[in-house]
Amino acid sequence: AYDAVFGYHVLHHADAWRDVVREGARVLRPGGRLYSCEMTARFVDSRPLRAVSRHPADGDRPTPDGLAAACRAA
Repeated sequence: AYDAVFGYHVLHHADAWRDVVREGARVLRPGGRLYSCEMTARFVDSRPLRAVSRHPADGDRPTPDGLAAACRAA
């Protein structure tokens, strides 16, 4: 088990980002912390960024509230 899991601009690349959060929770010890920094949907879905990066196209982007809810559920 780990004390912390860090994710820096990775969740928006996942086809199922909530599964990534659940896996992070699975490997954390009790009281461990998940640290995450994410881009806004406006930036992730911008034409220039899409030209150079792959992002799932389903529009289900992590938001602060959505990430908090996924953490609570995990």
